[in-house]
Amino acid sequence: MNAKYYRYIFQKVNRGLCFSASVADCFGEGKQELRFVYLSGEGAKTMGDSAEVREMDAGQNMRGSGGEHREQYELLVLADFSRLTLQRAIRFLAENRVERVVYPAYEESETRSLAEKLEAEAAELALHPEEYLRAHEVREHIALKDKMTLERCGQEVRIFCLGTGCGRSLSLYHGSIENDPDTQECLMHVKPVLQEECPAIVDAQNLNFEMSFVLYNDFTNCKKQNRKNSEYFVDGQLLVGSMRLDEAMPILKGELRDVWKKIRFLGIPDGAVQARPGLWELGTPGTAQYVAGDLDTDAQVVRDVVIGNPYCRFVPLSENSGLCVSGYYAQR
Repeated sequence: MNAKYYRYIFQKVNRGLCFSASVADCFGEGKQELRFVYLSGEGAKTMGDSAEVREMDAGQNMRGSGGEHREQYELLVLADFSRLTLQRAIRFLAENRVERVVYPAYEESETRSLAEKLEAEAAELALHPEEYLRAHEVREHIALKDKMTLERCGQEVRIFCLGTGCGRSLSLYHGSIENDPDTQECLMHVKPVLQEECPAIVDAQNLNFEMSFVLYNDFTNCKKQNRKNSEYFVDGQLLVGSMRLDEAMPILKGELRDVWKKIRFLGIPDGAVQARPGLWELGTPGTAQYVAGDLDTDAQVVRDVVIGNPYCRFVPLSENSGLCVSGYYAQR
C-alpha cells in the first residue's frame, strides 16, 4: 500500500530507557527511511548503583547480525555518559551501522570524573568519543551544548541538552510534520511487548508480522485523532532522559509549546521520584496517553499518572515487558 509505515518501541530493559524508532515512507515512487535509537541510563534515584547490562537487558530486537549485514541507523542519541548508556551503546555500535551519534557536551573535567566510574571500553568512549566513534565507522558525532533538530520522512526529531555539570542529559521529542488529518489518516496500534519480540525495523514490503499480531492479540487502536475536524495527529513521543522530572518538564514544556498537544508517549527517568502535580498535563484531552518507566519508579508517580487522568496509563518496563507502537499514515 502507498503509505508511510512506522514502529516505535520502548524496549524491554530493567533499568534506564532504550527507545527505537523506524519509519519507512513509501508515498510516491521514491522511498525514504528514518531509523534512530535513544539510550538513557541511571536517573536521579538510582545514579551510582552498580547495575550491569545483562544479556536479556540489552534490547534484543535492536541487535544487528554484525559483519557485513549490519542494519543502518541515521541517529544514535546518548542521553548521558552513565554506565548503562555507554555499555548499551558499545554493543549497539558493534552490531549496527550508525551515521550520527549525539551526546551531551561535558567539560573535560566532568568527563574525567564520569570515566572514573566506568569500565575500560566505556571509559574510552567517554574520554575519547571522536576516536572511538570513528573506529566504528560513525560519520558524524555531535557534542550537544544546546539543542538541534533533524527532519526526515515527514518526521522531526528535536534534541535538548538540559542540566549542568556531570548531570547534563539529553531529552528528545519525536513527532510527525506535514500531515493533514483532513486528507490523511493515521492508524496507530499500541500493544505490550511480552514474550514475543517486535522487530525494531519496520519492513514496508513485508507486513506479515504486523498483520499476525493484530489478528491474534489484544491491543489498543488510537482513532480519535482521525476525526475530520482534527487539526493534527497526536503521535509525539517525549523522552526526558536522566534529569529529574520536576526540573526537566517545565523547561521542556516551554521548548515544546508548539507541539505539546501532540505528545502521546512519555518516557521518564530511571527510578523517577515524586514530581509536582500538573507535570502530566500533556497531549490533547480525551486521547489515550502512555507514561513508560521502570519498576523502580516511585509509587506516587504511578498514582499521579493513573489517577490524575483516566486516559493516561503507566507502562512498567522490565526485561519481560515493553511497549510497541506501530501503524501507518495513508491518504483518505
